[in-house]
Amino acid sequence: MDNSNPDTLLIPTDFSDASKHAFSFARYIQQGDPKVKIHILHMLDSVPFFAGDASSGAALASAAASLPAKEELLIKLSSFASDSGLDLSRVEYVIREGTAGQGILDYAEEADANMILMTTHGHTGLKRMLMGSVAETVVRNSPCPVLTFNQSVLEKVTQ
Repeated sequence: MDNSNPDTLLIPTDFSDASKHAFSFARYIQQGDPKVKIHILHMLDSVPFFAGDASSGAALASAAASLPAKEELLIKLSSFASDSGLDLSRVEYVIREGTAGQGILDYAEEADANMILMTTHGHTGLKRMLMGSVAETVVRNSPCPVLTFNQSVLEKVTQ
């Protein structure tokens, strides 16, 4: 992966308010270099769950979205990009199933991303211990540089 000329950015999003700010930051990068291509990735958790009463022997169902739901997510991704002022001709929208951290890492390699832009939620204590940190997983294992910011920093930079 060539990181000398960051021309392919990856923005993972969970549709949170914080992730909206990352889109605005990407706009500034794209304005500085109109050749920059931006991949916007949303990961769907594919952890199976029980449908109905588990005691009745209900079959496992996938938590992954159906095709119509994925189409709605693509529209939402497009809306985030459009609202932030990105050059939509240089944006690719991707929805994948799997765990967020590993899915982001896998897609970064597949897309030959030169940089990942992602926000952090800043969970601490028990919540972080139970949920883990997607940003930490990505930073520790990424094949390319990762630029992370919390929401307060992004609000200052993108105003």
